[in-house]
Amino acid sequence: MSIDTHTNRETQSLTALAVELNARVGVRAEVSVIDRAAPFLKATNRTTPLLTEQITVTDDHYRWSWGESIGPVSDPGSAAAQVVKVIRDR
Repeated sequence: MSIDTHTNRETQSLTALAVELNARVGVRAEVSVIDRAAPFLKATNRTTPLLTEQITVTDDHYRWSWGESIGPVSDPGSAAAQVVKVIRDR
């Protein structure tokens, strides 16, 4: 598999997660690809922007910035629920 194909698949998976997150109240999510680096998603609490997480895709899983799995890319809805739990106001 070429790097571009791999990156496109990651970008599509992150875009699916962004759609799920942006449908939820109080969350803004956007996918970024900088040069040829791996794409990532930035999820931000709209009320408290300091509550932000950067998410990547490896091995067909969404991953937190520290590498732990959030969930499989086959289930962006469940992954979005996990992200919201982490970045919501308490």
